[in-house]
This record gives sequence, C-alpha cells and structure tokens, in this order.
Amino acid sequence: MTVQSVIREVCSFVGVRSPQGSVFLSPFVDRTAWEFVQLANEMAQRIAYDTRDWQALRKRCQFFGTDQNPDPNVVDLKPSFALPADYHRMLLTAQVWRSSNTSAPMSFISDPDEWLRRELQGSTPPIGEWIIENEEMQIRPGLTAPVPAVPPDPLAVPPVVGSAAVPAETATFYYMRNTPVRLTSGGFGKEFLNDADTFVLPERLLKLAMIWQWKCNKGATYAEDLANYEDALHRVAGADKPSPIMIGSQPISSEANIAYYGQTPPGSTFVGPGP
Repeated sequence: MTVQSVIREVCSFVGVRSPQGSVFLSPFVDRTAWEFVQLANEMAQRIAYDTRDWQALRKRCQFFGTDQNPDPNVVDLKPSFALPADYHRMLLTAQVWRSSNTSAPMSFISDPDEWLRRELQGSTPPIGEWIIENEEMQIRPGLTAPVPAVPPDPLAVPPVVGSAAVPAETATFYYMRNTPVRLTSGGFGKEFLNDADTFVLPERLLKLAMIWQWKCNKGATYAEDLANYEDALHRVAGADKPSPIMIGSQPISSEANIAYYGQTPPGSTFVGPGP
C-alpha cells in the first residue's frame, strides 16, 4: 500500500474529503493534504524510531583498521570512524565486537569525561573500548592495519622464511537506520517524497497511528482509535521478534559464553519465560 492509499483511507475514517490527484502536489493548494503529508512522515518516524528495534530497520556495520602514516616504518592506527549516513542509533542491546577477540565485546564508555580521563592515564582494557562523538565512533586502541604477505627468499642472508598476509582488524556492530521509507526512485529515505513511496513496516500501523493522532490534533474523541493502534502495534511487534530477556547488559541465551571484563551482571537469578 502506497502512502497515497494510506492517506486516502485515513481521510475516509476521520470524515475528511480525500485530496484529489497527487497528495504531494495538492499541498500547494490544499492545506488538508499538506497536513496529512506531514502527519504521515511524523507517524512513520515515530513508529520506526520510538517503539522497538525492528528487524526491517536493523543494519550491520563493519570498520576496518588502516595505517594512517605513509612512513612504512611508523604504524599509526586509525582511531576514529565516521558513522554510516543512515545511522540513527545503536540497538538497545548492541555491542561492538573486535575481530581479535570474539569472547567479549569492547567496553562502552558513555561519559566523555571518563573517556578523557582514561586517555590521559593511558588506561585501556585488553578487550578495547569505544565511544560515539561528533558522529564518529572512537575506538581505543585503534584497529590494526592489514599486513601484506612476505614471500620466502632462501637466497637472502639470513634466509627469509616468509609469512602469510594478515587481514585488517575489524569492529562490527548492528545499528538502527534512519530510513523507514522505501522510495520509488530507488533506495530508502527518511520521509515520503512521492505518492507511490511505501512504509517499510506494515502500512496498517501507519494508518491506525494517523487516525488517532489526527483526531487528537483536531480535538475529537480518539481513545478507541488509540487503543486499536496500540493493539495492532503489540501484535506486529510480537511477530517481529520478542526482545530478549536481559540480565545486566547481556541477553539470556542458550550459549552463556560471553566473558565480562571488570564486572559481572547484577543479581544471580536468571528469569526465564513462563510456562
């Protein structure tokens, strides 16, 4: 269902005359059409960003270590990486994993003063640590750069045995993208731009959300419409995938093999799902 179809259905539910022709051309002469376009964008972003970590909006990112110094005798590891252009936020349970240590994620430092203090003291845990500043992810220590292969040379003095190439160290994580709209022009966007653009999540959620919010904005009774939207949201969210049960900062899983550096999860009772 396109955004044009959603807006026309919402109009029929709230008792408003549907815009004639394109809803994206109508705003130039029809204030109601303009309000519906703005409402569609607001509710689409609210559903996408504020409710849960939808599978359709999760995306994987991987940073690769590089040597920033052109001098081959000096290794200067890259300490910061620009976040993807469609980055919105980290997943609620996201961790950043270093390829050199798959037993424990890197430590997240949330306080910039703590990050600065640790930098000045030269304190870095062996698993590494990270922080987000100025739309960049800072990683300490920097990811190691790739090492080219060295061919053997038995005629050298002393003979060179040779070595295999070593790939760059990586940091990998999942994030929520900020593009909940599938564009007819191709790719994804933050807002609806065309009548034929579609919502990446079920359009019925968008329709029900627009109905109750429109009535609320106009001072009409909307309690029942809000309840209908919330019921639909819970059903779709449950089908999307239930959030994991959390103990501390780690989800409960059948493979309790994550090591904790410098701390243990609070409490000792693991609460599982009911019968």
